[in-house]
Parts: sequence; structure tokens; C-alpha cells
Amino acid sequence: MLLPGGRVVTCSADNEFADLFRALPNSYGTLGYILRAKIRLEPAKPFVELAITRYDEVGAYLEAMRQAAETDDIDFVEGLFFEDGRYYLKCGRLRDSLSDVDDILRRDIYYKLVQTRDVIRLKTLDYIFRYDPEWFWNIPDTPFYSLFRRFAPEKYRNSAFYTRHIARDKRIRAKLGFQPKQTEPLIQDWEVPWENAEELMHCCLTEVDLGGLPWAALPIKTPHQPTIYPIEADRLYFNLGCYCQVARPEGKAPYYYTRLMDDKCFELDGIKMLYSSTFLDQAEFDRRFNGTAYAALKAKYDPAGNAPTLFEKVSMS
Repeated sequence: MLLPGGRVVTCSADNEFADLFRALPNSYGTLGYILRAKIRLEPAKPFVELAITRYDEVGAYLEAMRQAAETDDIDFVEGLFFEDGRYYLKCGRLRDSLSDVDDILRRDIYYKLVQTRDVIRLKTLDYIFRYDPEWFWNIPDTPFYSLFRRFAPEKYRNSAFYTRHIARDKRIRAKLGFQPKQTEPLIQDWEVPWENAEELMHCCLTEVDLGGLPWAALPIKTPHQPTIYPIEADRLYFNLGCYCQVARPEGKAPYYYTRLMDDKCFELDGIKMLYSSTFLDQAEFDRRFNGTAYAALKAKYDPAGNAPTLFEKVSMS
């Protein structure tokens, strides 16, 4: 680790810097930067076969997802669901070989394919980046983009390119005097204890309008409790994700849906990831993200304040 003051240390779970080791997840570079790491890898195979099951009731959907998460021979468990009451569970298994592999870079749109198939077969690399060619589900479904999907060089079929393209497009439209649509990003991940999953789903399905786009869901369990991301070790959590531009309700303040879902998540003893917009004040932020322990670490490893605090880096209050 390169500490903010310039010192380089080696930290592990059982040496003198074990407190720093446990605090790295969710620290976003505010305690230093990783220069070199030893990581645990999972063995992989060239292909992934996904079994798709549709459910029409939330309780049955969540129970099936929970059971799948506890089934040893399933390698991947995830879901997509829609506000019209369609819930899709995807259970993936690594395979050494497959025939009729699907092409989600050029031919098929992954999140749409999920809605029409019982089985999807992918290269493992394509599965890992399954949402990237469509920027999740933000690429317009128009004739131009249909051609772009089919023929554009692979280096342009990813979220990094789309992010730059949309930003450039907005700047050009602003200079030409075009009025932008009243939309805003709802790009978030929330996690609540599994027993509160149904209530969180009920909230998003009744209070948030995604315009027909899907929500993403998956079970999460960690073997260790990170200091700054205080979810309990070996406890099953429900992760709810949303990754799209949404129409802001008439008369509502900016980031209305983000604030609404944040409040519900915290009410249900949950926590949110900090890669996107966060609107907590300092006191509430410290309470949610173990601010007392973080302050002690900051004083120990960055006493001169060379790096911003986590709150300073992520808050949009």
C-alpha cells in the first residue's frame, strides 16, 4: 500500500497493518492505494450455461433465489425483474464446452434475451461483461443503434465509450440550444438483510417508475466484515441494482428516486454502495459507514490529511 503521506507498507489479515487491510474495501483510495496484491482466484471454464426461470410472485421468486444461492453446483445466481410482475431467475454453471453459443455482442441484447429463453449459452468472458455492450439497458432501440450493434468495432461496444459519447452529445446539444429531457441518473446498488428483501422490492416496484426497464437483483454473502462497509459476515443479503436514466416525477427535487430508495434501504437496516450519488449528511454518513473506526484509521495512516476523507470524496450533500 502507498499511504497518503508517501510511505509504502505491506498489510495482511494477520500482521501489524491488519486494521488497514480490513478497512480497504469501500475506502476509495482515501487510506492509500494498492500497489501490489495477492488475491484469491476462482477456477473458471470457457463457457457459462444459464438456466432461466420466470416467476410471477415475489415471495416464490425470492425463495427460489435463496435456495439457488445455497446450492453448491450453481456457480452464478442473479435476477432481473420488471414492474409489470415478471421476475427472472438466472442460475449459471461453468462448462468446458457448449454448442450454439449466443452472441450478445452483435446479434442479441442480453437483458432482452433473458425474457425469451429458458437457456442462454455464453463464453465466460461475454458473461462477465454481459451488460457492457448495451451499457446495461441504456442504448436506444433505434435503427441506427441496431446497425451500430451489428457492425461497430468491438472497442466501441462498451460502457466507457458510451459514457464519453453521451457526455459529448450533451455538450453539443447544449451549445445548439436543445432543451434536454427532464431525466436523471438512477445508478445505485442497495443491500438489505435477506428477510427485508421483499419489502425493498415492494418499494421499488410501487414507488419508482423505470419506464419498463428492469431492476437487477442477486444474493450476497461475505466471509468477512469490512470495516467501512459494515455488512455482517456469513449473513445473506439481498442486493438491488438500478442502472439507467429515469424521468424525474413532475414537481420533485433532483435525485428524487435516489433519495427515496436510500431512505427505504436504511430503514430496512441496509447499506448502499458509494460509487454513485450519495446525499447523507456527515453525522448520518458516519453512523452508517462506521465513521468512528474510519476516523481512527485516518488519523493513524493519513495524519496530515493528504487524501480527502471518504465523506468528502463521495458525498453530494
